[in-house]
Amino acid sequence: MKRLSKTGIEYGDLNWNLYPGCLHKPQGICPVPYCWAEGMSKRHRQDFHQPHLIPELLLAPLSIKKPSVILVNFMGDLFGDWVNPEMEVNPSDEGPIPAGKTLKEVVFDVVRLCPQHQFLFLTKVPWNYKRWGDFPDNAWLGATVTNMEALVKALYSLTEVKSGKCWLSIEPMYGPIVPAVWPAEWDEMGWVVIGSQSNPVLYPRVWWVEDMVWACIKAHIPVWLKNNLVKALPPAIPFYVPSKKVPKTYKFEMVYRQEMPK
Repeated sequence: MKRLSKTGIEYGDLNWNLYPGCLHKPQGICPVPYCWAEGMSKRHRQDFHQPHLIPELLLAPLSIKKPSVILVNFMGDLFGDWVNPEMEVNPSDEGPIPAGKTLKEVVFDVVRLCPQHQFLFLTKVPWNYKRWGDFPDNAWLGATVTNMEALVKALYSLTEVKSGKCWLSIEPMYGPIVPAVWPAEWDEMGWVVIGSQSNPVLYPRVWWVEDMVWACIKAHIPVWLKNNLVKALPPAIPFYVPSKKVPKTYKFEMVYRQEMPK
């Protein structure tokens, strides 16, 4: 059985890339000019536009005992139209999950058998979550959002399926993403991550980020500002918060806002 790899994404611990590859760009769904996952695939001489299941990774999280934040299939999109959740899969190793189950059943069984972990799912097509049905309580359903239209679609789609929590990955931010009145679905949100486009570098305007952060603060939603935004944001509230550690000088220091959900 293959093991999970450590992730370079700052808010996660491990990668569970059981179904790498993506077709969103050729389908016209992905607006980002450069895909970091596609670039990484090319470096490993893999065809990113040939999504495929890796059976040896299906049960990999079961071997991790330390509580971890596991990023599910960030090297692809498990909820793309090309993935059939009802396809029969056979884990390559003997374990607590018998052969002959569907992909959806195996993924859900693994998540349930690992209550010590938080599993972060992420997709550019959140309306496809409903094809999978209700998720376990330690599954976080995320949606990638780059503009206002995508936000509205994500908020409504994420409420159609039961899960532990919902979250948003606003990366890159291509415009202001704060409606005049938040829909009721905003109450379902448990976390928001904000980042910039990295290749080529394209920072969002400061006030776009600021409006979103204040909206999250007002709604009591934790915010994680990615490291790739540090150079673009001034060292001030709301991008920085007082440190919880009291230094010997009793002068509170400001730290970059990187809040994890509880």
